[in-house]
Amino acid sequence: MNRIQAYIFFALFLVKLPLAAQSTDYTHGRHAIRLGWGDALLSEMNERLTSANLVPSENENYLDLVQGMPAPQAHEYLMNYRMALDSSRKLTSVGHFFLGYRFQVTPLVGMGVEADIIASTDRFHMLNGYRTTVDSHAKNQLIHFTLMPTVRFTYYRQRIVELYSSLGVGYTFSKFTSAIPIEWGMGVEHDTQGVALSATLFGVNVGNEHWFAEAEVGSMCTFPLFWPEVTLGPIYGSRLFSVAIGYRF
Repeated sequence: MNRIQAYIFFALFLVKLPLAAQSTDYTHGRHAIRLGWGDALLSEMNERLTSANLVPSENENYLDLVQGMPAPQAHEYLMNYRMALDSSRKLTSVGHFFLGYRFQVTPLVGMGVEADIIASTDRFHMLNGYRTTVDSHAKNQLIHFTLMPTVRFTYYRQRIVELYSSLGVGYTFSKFTSAIPIEWGMGVEHDTQGVALSATLFGVNVGNEHWFAEAEVGSMCTFPLFWPEVTLGPIYGSRLFSVAIGYRF
């Protein structure tokens, strides 16, 4: 097959895809709900989570900070001075859960809405200036909640298999809470609102008339509308790979 024949074959293939999608009766099962889970790129989320607290290193000599202070003042300072024991930190995440509804407007286009939640936790030991444990289960926590309209493009449909891509733009709400008390000048509790963008580059739906399973490759990014003093910044690349189960009716 020469190059011209390959181009002709590829053009005919592109023409056939929407025809294959239209050949299936889509008037039944135009509503669909799904519940899914994806990865949340722990490394990036937790890097922002830990850097949000400008906590001194555990290796600093805190006694140098109170040199020259009267003894009662130095004692109060060391009792209230908080630091995180870096060697005990444990970064965890529940991943990225999502719940969505979709209505199939045409054989090729579906419109819907989706809710997403991501939660990440940074657990560590808290010490005072005397290196005495204050709270053995202190934690910072970052939660993202997103609500967005979505549009899906189904470019191939057969009896049990569908191939699709999708786009979404919506609202995101982020909440960061810290275990380090604000009154000591080292803590923060901040709510941030922003914009979320999602794109599914490739998705496959396999199922019968009602029940189905899906797998997707894509990305969801959240962008705060403003950056507070303790910068969390945008979260890129969440939900690169996800799976879901659903029901259509």
